[in-house]
Amino acid sequence: MSSIIRTGYRAGPLGMAALLGAAIFAFSACSSGGPSSGLGLTSGNPRAVVDERSSAAEGLAAGEGAGNLLVGAGGCFALDADDGPPVLLVFPEEAQILADGWPGVKIADEEYLVGDEVVFSGGYRNLASAELEAVTDCQPQEEAFFVHASPGQ
Repeated sequence: MSSIIRTGYRAGPLGMAALLGAAIFAFSACSSGGPSSGLGLTSGNPRAVVDERSSAAEGLAAGEGAGNLLVGAGGCFALDADDGPPVLLVFPEEAQILADGWPGVKIADEEYLVGDEVVFSGGYRNLASAELEAVTDCQPQEEAFFVHASPGQ
């Protein structure tokens, strides 16, 4: 008695189409998110970059970002300091965008309006490539300022 072991799969046109569709779906599901950056953009105008993780500035050396709050490239909030080009601001997820009236952002009961001289606690750090890709509409430089969830932190 002989046995035959099949090692291949032969599909008709419908089977091949289903197999191809499943492969495309699996590839797009894997590649669309890539490594999660944790950064996202709010809708509307102005837009804020928010860190979806628990604390946007967690693990950064405590520091201050001082300058004028402005709406920069892509309608995104930025900090215009005296020592270079505006720096993209990354807010904690709890931040609220103030769109009624003069634009601004509210963090822990403090309101910061566009044009105001502001001081945020937090820290500067370079954005990873996945983060740069996530906020590409804001045309970020490599470095961003991550704002603490509460002003006194």
